[in-house]
Amino acid sequence: APLAYEVAIREPGPYDLTLRVAAADNAGGGHVGIVVDDEPLRRVAFDATGGWHSWEDVQTVVELPAGLHTVRLVVFDGGSRLKQLTFR
Repeated sequence: APLAYEVAIREPGPYDLTLRVAAADNAGGGHVGIVVDDEPLRRVAFDATGGWHSWEDVQTVVELPAGLHTVRLVVFDGGSRLKQLTFR
């Protein structure tokens, strides 16, 4: 099941998205999709980070419209942990 978050975007435009992830070497990282209001925006891939408690930031840029929206993270494959999701 995807992780869903309600967000209020004040200004439309590009936003830096940072995912704080961890993945053991035997899990191999993974692929996560960023979806806004059922519209796929970006697919983010990352490698293993060296352990389940070895956190790394994965960054990308997404274009977000103004207003209230639902942002979803969809895990396509791999084994990983997500600690934090940040838009700036």
